[in-house]
Amino acid sequence: MSPDNLTYLQSTPLFQGITEAALKGFIKNCSITELDVGERLHINRRNLAEVPISIVFEGCLAIHANTAYGKHKIIVLALVMPFQLVGEYQYFGDELPDRLEVIAIHKTRVLSFSPNSLRELIKGFPVVNHNLAKTILLKQHISNFRLEAVCQTKGDHKIATLLTGFIRIPEWLPTSYADLHFKQEMSLPIMWSVELMTRFLSCNVRTVRDGLWTLVEAKLITIQWFDHELRPLNDVDAEHLQDLGKRHGRVDDKTYFRISIPAPNKLEEYCGE
Repeated sequence: MSPDNLTYLQSTPLFQGITEAALKGFIKNCSITELDVGERLHINRRNLAEVPISIVFEGCLAIHANTAYGKHKIIVLALVMPFQLVGEYQYFGDELPDRLEVIAIHKTRVLSFSPNSLRELIKGFPVVNHNLAKTILLKQHISNFRLEAVCQTKGDHKIATLLTGFIRIPEWLPTSYADLHFKQEMSLPIMWSVELMTRFLSCNVRTVRDGLWTLVEAKLITIQWFDHELRPLNDVDAEHLQDLGKRHGRVDDKTYFRISIPAPNKLEEYCGE
């Protein structure tokens, strides 16, 4: 492990209060995985006790799973940002959701370790249990925020509420963004797709399509499209949203795009209307 990885762990909320010597020993049993957009993080399903815990170093993961009740369909349970964890619920005995897939939607680097490694660390540093509880509370807070977006009735307000998460939730705020008044443009590095948004917001393609177009027309967001090899589609603009789903449309529900928010403060105001 490089010194940079150790420095990262020292700044991670989960490991606050741990000595450098202990972290040096802990990190020897960790592994690093680098994922490009669309790649999946492997989850060991052989034994619940062996499900690794992973920390996002940089990037973003989308956790896809089937709904447990009613009409079975795939939803996105969470967007996992830097410093957040995957697999911590399984550490406490929670079952893995059916057909769980953890997919990178930004160039992502994660550090993974076994539950036994964490247990041994906690024996020497009980504060880690407190830190772990705080990370779970944060994930619950973000889940409640997602519910707020899902409960909006109109597509534009669903998406606008989702995007204000990058203003309201410190863990989601782009690291390069430094405008305290949120009046300067905020570029989001995440690679979205209409399919991803429908799964996260629990709605249909038409709702997302029309919602995105309404926000573009209101000049509250801009969109840049990419092909499946992540090359910019310079001859495709936001107006092609209106053709989404049509037989000869230039984009479909799996086409990647990035969103920029020209004036985040105005987007927040829009959410309150």
